[in-house]
Amino acid sequence: MAVLPFRGEFGDPLDLAALAAINHDGDASPLLEGVLRDPHLAALDSDLDFAAAARQSRSGHFDERAFLDSGQQAITRYIRRSRAPLRLVFTRHADPERLLRQKLVAVAAALRNEPTAPRPGIRPSCRVEALFGRLARRLPLAHVPMARPLAIDEAFPGASRYAWRVATAHGSGRRAAGTARIEVGRAVFVDDVDVDARTGAVRIGGAGAGTRIRTEVVVKGVGATPFTANRFSARASGVLTMLQGERDWRHSTMLARGGVPVYRPLELTLLPYCHWHPTMGWRPMVVYARLPLENLRVSDLELLPPSRGRHALDGVRRKLATLAGVEPADIDPTILVRVVVARLGRIAGLCQGGTTLGGRPFFHGFLHWQNVSLLGELVDLGEGRFVDDRRALQRAYARSGYVDPAKAWTASVRAARDELAVFHQVARRFARVTNGLLRPGRRTPPGLDRLFARTHAEGRAGTRADDVAELVQAAMRGTP
Repeated sequence: MAVLPFRGEFGDPLDLAALAAINHDGDASPLLEGVLRDPHLAALDSDLDFAAAARQSRSGHFDERAFLDSGQQAITRYIRRSRAPLRLVFTRHADPERLLRQKLVAVAAALRNEPTAPRPGIRPSCRVEALFGRLARRLPLAHVPMARPLAIDEAFPGASRYAWRVATAHGSGRRAAGTARIEVGRAVFVDDVDVDARTGAVRIGGAGAGTRIRTEVVVKGVGATPFTANRFSARASGVLTMLQGERDWRHSTMLARGGVPVYRPLELTLLPYCHWHPTMGWRPMVVYARLPLENLRVSDLELLPPSRGRHALDGVRRKLATLAGVEPADIDPTILVRVVVARLGRIAGLCQGGTTLGGRPFFHGFLHWQNVSLLGELVDLGEGRFVDDRRALQRAYARSGYVDPAKAWTASVRAARDELAVFHQVARRFARVTNGLLRPGRRTPPGLDRLFARTHAEGRAGTRADDVAELVQAAMRGTP
């Protein structure tokens, strides 16, 4: 079997594609042993009969829809008779039915055994390489022929474009490349693209001009990179589970609809691999492509040399000008700081109040200055969740890592009751570092705490944070 580039915290990943190939050669035992190692799949076996499904796959008579319909019935019966134990097993997941069905979808995709041809190869991001220098690395990628698209943005219709993983020395198949960089451990940056600021249309290649903004696609879940373990994710494995990917896609869509700027989901693709967990069993793995307007994060300003940090902020100023329909010279350092601080205040209010989110507040759960872009976009929502009300939001915070004294959070964050304190800390950090780079020796613009408090109240009342032009005009007026 091919060596996979994923670090299994509790053991090696399951290569369903390789086991399905052995099954087609006439030996079903490795596939069945691998699948039935999972106690939850083993519990479904009496109703589903995986051995019969393997025989049907080998003969070319496997009916995926019938298999999944029978699987849904088996899941319903399993949950009914094992509800209490499952609550203990899936303590972090309110919907064990979703994860159980995901397991069956992954097995069914392997049994269907339909190789997919890649779209034209993706390219490494030259912009990321140029900015990060030795802190970036170009990595060869191998196409995953048994991958299956689960969701694709309308800008990229058709077959999967991003079904790639990090290539290993013993791997084979068509190659492409992506750019890995420090502190983003299970993702690569590919395809320097232009996004039309007015329509959202995406163009790969060419030079940005007029209303177009140059950015890069982030492809997450490709496997371990040289930068996998970092200060924000010390135990990152290069794995993105289907549960995390689906949840991030769903949350991103809902938040964007409610006026919260997030990374735009482009493509979610099921890999023919599963990641082991001691109690949850096999968890299907995915790659997830997203499109931000700005890939650089607040933490990067402390990571890059000052000259490159200033260069990055100049790019952000130009993007703000394009989005707002003003001249780049109009976005001075003070305007830049005020816009991002105001935007983060609005986002905090929108997430806390839930007014535009169907009345349900949103808890990010892993918010820090590496998960907020220099344009104020939120990143990595797959561990977050919507909650019913303010009390549920506070309970979620009380159980989170924010209150852990072993973590590096400030005393004010540990003592807080919700993520407003974290948003405020990120806003202050952005203001301090940006001001130090663009206005060295001068004090941070006054009134930023009042600005954050006011825009937070606006967000709680339902004022959206995605209208950059309105935020820029307010900053230019100097509204306190």
